[in-house]
Amino acid sequence: TLQLSQNSLPPASSSSSSFSVEIFVPLDNRIPKIRVKTRQIKEIADQRVCVRIDEWSEDSQYPSGHYVSALGQIEDLDTETRALLIEHDIHLPLVKTSDSQSEGFSSQATCSLPPSIEEWTGFTPDELSRRRDLRSSHLIMSIDPPGCEDIDDALSFRRIDDNTIEVGVHIADVSHYVKAGGALDVEARERATTVYLADRRLNMLPQILSSHLCSLQSGTDRLAVSVLWEFDSRTLDLKEAKPLSSWCGRSVIHSRHSLTYQQAQNIVDNVLSPSDRLALGLTDPAEYEKSRSCLLGIFKVGNKLRSDRLNLGALELESSEVRFDFYKQPTPLDPEASSSSSQEQEKEKENESFMEKMKLMVKKSIEADHIVAEGMIL
Repeated sequence: TLQLSQNSLPPASSSSSSFSVEIFVPLDNRIPKIRVKTRQIKEIADQRVCVRIDEWSEDSQYPSGHYVSALGQIEDLDTETRALLIEHDIHLPLVKTSDSQSEGFSSQATCSLPPSIEEWTGFTPDELSRRRDLRSSHLIMSIDPPGCEDIDDALSFRRIDDNTIEVGVHIADVSHYVKAGGALDVEARERATTVYLADRRLNMLPQILSSHLCSLQSGTDRLAVSVLWEFDSRTLDLKEAKPLSSWCGRSVIHSRHSLTYQQAQNIVDNVLSPSDRLALGLTDPAEYEKSRSCLLGIFKVGNKLRSDRLNLGALELESSEVRFDFYKQPTPLDPEASSSSSQEQEKEKENESFMEKMKLMVKKSIEADHIVAEGMIL
């Protein structure tokens, strides 16, 4: 993607019907300027445009190309975003809508999905009968960054007896909606991943799935693939020698709480604010203590797993994640607030790292065949 060189701006009296040869400057400074012959110079003088290189003669300073299309006004947010995507070879519709057609998915890919979450009729009794029902037996919650809509995993903890505890990881069962080799599977493979931009995202799957039916939101029943492990409550070692001490299978779950990393840490530290308690439905002291006990158990097991991995020589690589908070009024920088924010970020990193460790444990358990799979192809 390019823009017209400042030295090539058309004179006010130039005719739009005559050809002119102009120099265009690429966004990527590793690419040379490109000579383009066009009669549309007045129309695209202030536009971000796409140009294709045709040739580069040996005696020419610049390659020659031709004008393909205009993306829009230079410095316009949508225009610059389109240019950024094209620069990275991402060709997806730039939309802020939940409509599957507008997202660029074909009707063949979305024909089996409800048009909206309001029109979804729920799970059939036959589907539920084929799954292990964990909705009432397990206290399940998710821990994610603030503002997360696609909640693809959740955790659970329960004490089985005085010597045994159980920890569970529950992953959204996308395969229930996306059949292998189907039209939606093919289109999702072509997209490869969800692309996250500062103010929007371009989904790998339709938003009805990524933000609703395959998002383990609190207060809703969702289909999942669950892995449950039993640990010795004193040593926190996995009970591998005990028959059926681990289980993996398709399940139906009901997440009680969708927490941010900071909210989870505040519950563990017993400093959750009254407003957060109200928002999370934890105003009842008994429910709050039950959830806190669950999180304490999960974190305790997670710290043990992390310690074991480090003792075996695991390498931890950290990187910062930049998040943009739009439409907030700027405030003067407070040194004390900065210090507090830094400490919160460190705790968030620990919690995020813990979630990754638990998902890694799922992968290792399946690969090592430590689990009993019920009705699953692993």
